[in-house]
Amino acid sequence: MALGMLISMFASLVASSKDPLVIQQSINGLAPLAPAPFCNGIACPAFQLLNKTEEYEVRMYPKSSWVSTELKGVDYNKATRPMFMTLFSYIQGANVQKKKIPMTCPVLNRIIPGAGATCESDFIMSFYNDPKEGTPAAPTSKTVYINEMEMMVVYVKSFGGFADYEDYRDNALKLGKALDKDGLGGTYITEHYFTAGYDSPFKLFYRHNEVWFMKTQ
Repeated sequence: MALGMLISMFASLVASSKDPLVIQQSINGLAPLAPAPFCNGIACPAFQLLNKTEEYEVRMYPKSSWVSTELKGVDYNKATRPMFMTLFSYIQGANVQKKKIPMTCPVLNRIIPGAGATCESDFIMSFYNDPKEGTPAAPTSKTVYINEMEMMVVYVKSFGGFADYEDYRDNALKLGKALDKDGLGGTYITEHYFTAGYDSPFKLFYRHNEVWFMKTQ
């Protein structure tokens, strides 16, 4: 996809976005949650920061709603492009209400890696459903669905720059090593992990990307 086209799409989406979710229901008596500064003023899921080290954060996310689509493929970059366009069509009006929905962040990808270098991986891309928009509109495409994610605790490693698959993979490896070093091996799910991108293509500096490992319950 041409960079100019991506820039144009994101510019219009950011301009139409409403104010972020400022306060969200507290969890288990903890302080009310506020959106992170790296959400860039776009609606995003708030979280409770449980712990922070030099290498990673431990976050608790409350139950949240997402709109998702799935694809199998060998190449991460090739898989994410059509999934993004499918979800983009949904927020542009490909839903039963024909409603245009402001862009949110992050663009979240769950990856179940294939068994080998040439084996297909399972990808699920999701856009966050802002509670301010009310009940999510039902998709018109059979490949799109509303995904309710239960409360979860995740280990998160953040990094900057323009991220591709190799960047996410390398930071996932670093996160695993840091957790194992801290004696947390076996406390997170290894069958899959998440990538999270927060920035539009036209943001050149101070970009924010993340990899998430879900803590075992």
